Amino acid sequence: MDAGFTSLKLNGIDGTTTKHIADIAGVSVGSVYEYFSSKEDIYAQMTKLFADEIVKMIQKSLPQIVDLPLGEAVRFLLHRYKDLLEQNNERFLQLLTHQSRFAIDQYVKEAESSLMAFAMTYISKHPELLKVNDLLTNSYVLINAAVFSVIRYLSQPNSMIEFDRVVEVIVQIIEHHIEALTGQPSKT
Repeated sequence: MDAGFTSLKLNGIDGTTTKHIADIAGVSVGSVYEYFSSKEDIYAQMTKLFADEIVKMIQKSLPQIVDLPLGEAVRFLLHRYKDLLEQNNERFLQLLTHQSRFAIDQYVKEAESSLMAFAMTYISKHPELLKVNDLLTNSYVLINAAVFSVIRYLSQPNSMIEFDRVVEVIVQIIEHHIEALTGQPSKT
C-alpha cells in the first residue's frame, strides 16, 4: 500500500499501473497479485487505512476536547485533521484529491459514523447545543463543510491564505450558525 501511495503521488490515478506499484515496492507484479486483485483493490485498501486513521484520531482526541468550548474543540480537531493529511509525504491528501474516482463509500461510512458519534458525545457534554433544531443534519453539514474546506485548502499549493485563518473562519461560521439556532452565544 505504501508503494500505491507513492505511485499515486508520482503518476496520478490514471498513470499508475500495478507494475509501477510493484516496481516501487521492489517486488514482482505477481507478488502484488498474491495480496491484491487489482490496482483498484490497492486503492480500496489505502482508503480503508485512511478511514481507520480518521477513526483513531477521533477516538484519541475525544478525551482531550470533550469539555472544551466549541470553538476550541473545532480548532483542535481541524489541526489534528491537517496533521493526519500531511503526514507521510501527504499520502492521505493525495488519496483524497482522487477520492471521487474510488468506490470509497463502504470505508468512509465508518469514519463518518465516528465523527457523528464524536459530535453526539460532545453535544451531550454541552447541553446548550441540544436546542439546535435538526441537530443531526446541522452536525453533518457543519462537519462536512469543515472537512472539505481543509482538504480543498491543503490541495492548493501556495495559497495566499494562512491555514490558521481558514480555521478561524470555519470556527466563526460554526459558532454564528449555532448561535443563530440556539439564540445563545457560544463559548469560544
